[in-house]
Amino acid sequence: MVTRIDGHFGNILKALEDPNGDGDNSDSVANNTLVIFQSDNGGPGGPSNKELDTNGGLRGNKGTIYEGGIRVPTLMRWPAKITANSKLKIGSSFDEVIDISDLLPTFCELAGAETPVGLDGVSFAPLLTGEGEKKPRDFLIHEAGGSASIIRGEHKLVKSKKGLELYDLEADHSESKNIAMAHPELVAELQKILLEERVGEPKGFANTYHSWIGEDGESLSKAANWSDYLYENEGETYLEDSGAPRLSWIARIENTKSERPATAIVDKDISFLGLQIRGGKGDQKVQVNQGVTLLARNELRLSKGANLQLDNSTISSLRWIEVGKGASIRGRGKVEGSLHNSGKVDLAAKRGEPIPELLVHGNYVEQLGSRLRIKNSEAPVLKVLGTAKLAGTLELAETPTESMGTILTADQVEGRFANVLVTAPDGTPFRIFYNRNAVRIARMPSDS
Repeated sequence: MVTRIDGHFGNILKALEDPNGDGDNSDSVANNTLVIFQSDNGGPGGPSNKELDTNGGLRGNKGTIYEGGIRVPTLMRWPAKITANSKLKIGSSFDEVIDISDLLPTFCELAGAETPVGLDGVSFAPLLTGEGEKKPRDFLIHEAGGSASIIRGEHKLVKSKKGLELYDLEADHSESKNIAMAHPELVAELQKILLEERVGEPKGFANTYHSWIGEDGESLSKAANWSDYLYENEGETYLEDSGAPRLSWIARIENTKSERPATAIVDKDISFLGLQIRGGKGDQKVQVNQGVTLLARNELRLSKGANLQLDNSTISSLRWIEVGKGASIRGRGKVEGSLHNSGKVDLAAKRGEPIPELLVHGNYVEQLGSRLRIKNSEAPVLKVLGTAKLAGTLELAETPTESMGTILTADQVEGRFANVLVTAPDGTPFRIFYNRNAVRIARMPSDS
């Protein structure tokens, strides 16, 4: 097997160097081709494991949930990007945890293609290119041999027929010391997440895909407003799903009917695995009514033409809410999860409405070209219970009545807005000031 791998891998690299096989390497694509070699599972058991230590002291082997069964070598080659001077240097290694589920979103990002919504994987393209920022991964799930595990930070919880086991992978990479009895609260917390990731579902369970077919102004909670799902092949039906949205759904809301903006209403708490909102023929608005929570467990993605309106309501994700280019969030409410802004966050309420405020339970991350549009108020308009990473443009919706005001607070502020000054609608300039935990604006003195 090893001989075949060596031979076939050599053939692949040779084909990249000389695509048409004519002996002339002038048409080589090897320099700008990313090649990844990754084992599909841990090493075998038996004598080779015991005598040769083929798993490097890791517990378990192929087919088990322990590190010897799931931790595998990965090699990457990309001469144009991985060099002696790049952020990820040639010949180096790094400790970032990546998973095979990360490959698809990585390839999509590198190719400039849209990543499917609701995936477990996280793109590591920024690690390869040195551009942008890799989204965080809070935990990693594996299932093997009738067992399941969750890895979060240095801790790993294993659920098997034997019960629950907890290991500190940083201090005990061989998983020889079960510390579950000493950390019952952590075990319960990790087990809850593991079960919510549906590792206990019966054989044949699968996520299903649904599209919005409702009319303008209709409710997300009504089953009739959603397409059914049917998976069949050659006359055999494998899976059918219909009804109202639930946590196993990956769904899309898109205005396919009219060039005029369309609205869908979230009038009661509702959950998805992944949800994408985007414009089609016209813009697509989703209005989350007061006191209501919209949950997209893996991802809530707003694409071009999407407008999410909050009315003292909550949007939630265990991972992130992404505001893409040409999309916006507007209103007042709470964000549970990290908020990534490449479009527009508009907290400018109409006159007579309550002071606009967005509370982010997670990080707030801006990309170049994004916008944060606010009213100045006595209280901070944007509160981030995490890190605020600034890079976009700050805008004022109206001229502040006060000469100075705090517009953003965070556990930590990193970066700066692209503009040094922000100009109010009446032309009054305000300077932007930063400290570790806040951003404020102050009226520039008029020329005397």
